[in-house]
Amino acid sequence: MKFKKILFLINFSFLLKTIFLKKFIEKYYLGYASYFSYWTQKLIEALRENKEGTISIDKLSEITSIKQSDVHKVLEDLNIIRYHQGQHIFVSDKKIMDELYKKAGRPGHPLDPDKLIWTPYKLRYEI
Repeated sequence: MKFKKILFLINFSFLLKTIFLKKFIEKYYLGYASYFSYWTQKLIEALRENKEGTISIDKLSEITSIKQSDVHKVLEDLNIIRYHQGQHIFVSDKKIMDELYKKAGRPGHPLDPDKLIWTPYKLRYEI
């Protein structure tokens, strides 16, 4: 039960970041290990859905709302990205992607951005 709550909170934090705060995660960073499986799932989903044939780390970052440095680190740690002849290349074997996605765990509760009603708290005084 505790794990489901953590997945919900991670999913919720990214929903907030995607819609309202582009810098949310940088301010309230909970750590690489906490987000690793979530990021793995989101990045593999983005790579699977990519129909263009090529995709950049910048584009993956834009699609997933994950910082470029974290996109690069996750892809390296998963051995999906390799440096070859002066450029990064993605390993996109379907079996490998499916296995990595499975190992990342369950995706958690889906959130509907249209149902989110949220107003950021505004301090009267700058700290």
